[in-house]
Amino acid sequence: MIFNDVTVVRSASIMPTMGMLMGNSVGREVWQQFDNQEYVSYFGEDFDRIRGDFHDKYLTPLESVRLELAGTINRISNPNHFRVLDSIEALSATPLCMELPILLYQPVRDLFERGRVEGYGFNVESLPDEDFYGRLIDNHYVPDVLAAMDDEGYFESSSLTFSDDIVLTLDEQDAIRATRAYILEQVLEMTDRDPTAISQIRG
Repeated sequence: MIFNDVTVVRSASIMPTMGMLMGNSVGREVWQQFDNQEYVSYFGEDFDRIRGDFHDKYLTPLESVRLELAGTINRISNPNHFRVLDSIEALSATPLCMELPILLYQPVRDLFERGRVEGYGFNVESLPDEDFYGRLIDNHYVPDVLAAMDDEGYFESSSLTFSDDIVLTLDEQDAIRATRAYILEQVLEMTDRDPTAISQIRG
């Protein structure tokens, strides 16, 4: 069946009839009867399937290529330093120094140990047992100072350090903390993307 002269109805409150879509001059009552038949839903189901196939076969691969290209450009133009990664594009250009802080984050590590994310090419067996980045960014960190204060305006904080710990500036700690929050709340909970290879889907 060939469709000719498709009519576009711009009003959001008007549903086009089959007569409008097919440009046919058959009487209104005939098309009304056809519109009311259950088998008209076939068109919607078929179009949904075609749209889904198109998305899976063409749009998803194109988006992956776009993210990979953006990541390459960002890696060239951005130096290897700790910074907040709070977008898909930013994660596509993850600096080397941010890979381990992301991979040691427990929700990401759990996925890596189950083989569901790429993990930047690391081996599971080579990962440190401790998430020392998590410990360092938690040292003396109080999320809500006002809530932690007592009646006299004092609050307590704690820390655990070792002699061989790396040194992180406050800005670097904030970058790791914010990036982990974004990965948990926006990537893992809201999408099926691999945070360690953001152009890919988790296994």
